[in-house]
Amino acid sequence: MLTVWRKGSNSFYIDIKGRTAHADVAPQDRRNAAEDASAAINVRVRDKTDAERVARALDASAQQTMIPDTKVTIRREASFPPLPSNPTTDALAGRARPSTPGWA
Repeated sequence: MLTVWRKGSNSFYIDIKGRTAHADVAPQDRRNAAEDASAAINVRVRDKTDAERVARALDASAQQTMIPDTKVTIRREASFPPLPSNPTTDALAGRARPSTPGWA
């Protein structure tokens, strides 16, 4: 098996801070069903610029809260960068010939 390219991996963590209120006393003051909410997504990209584009889009979205008195934060954890294909690597891979029977 020969790898000449691979996707990069980035995890994005979305945290939302709301405001709780007792349903019987002041339900109009609450901003989320729970005080905190979070989500995690993993994004795979072929090109580093795609990961940057996703990060910018998430950050821009977090700045536009639709519910007053809530705050959205985005954290990014890059696991590994993409290994893009390139002509030099492709040429070297084309010359590789394993000693395994049935290699095409």
